[in-house]
Amino acid sequence: MNPLIRWANTTIVIQDAQRKDELPLMRMYYLEEISEVESQVEREVRMTADSFSSHEREAWERLRKAIKGIAWHDYQARFAER
Repeated sequence: MNPLIRWANTTIVIQDAQRKDELPLMRMYYLEEISEVESQVEREVRMTADSFSSHEREAWERLRKAIKGIAWHDYQARFAER
């Protein structure tokens, strides 16, 4: 019996004061389902800084800056003095 793989969630951590040495950090979740025995198991794949090449870390840094910029812009739009 081969399990059916269903992708669930991916989390990309862009800021974490307690784990800054582990960044970039990515968690990917998927479900392994075997309908014949009604089994469903959630699995996690975790990648930390040492899992990425220098080129991938550079791309992650650009992504991190872009996401933080979007979050800051949204914060200002919602809470800035009017």
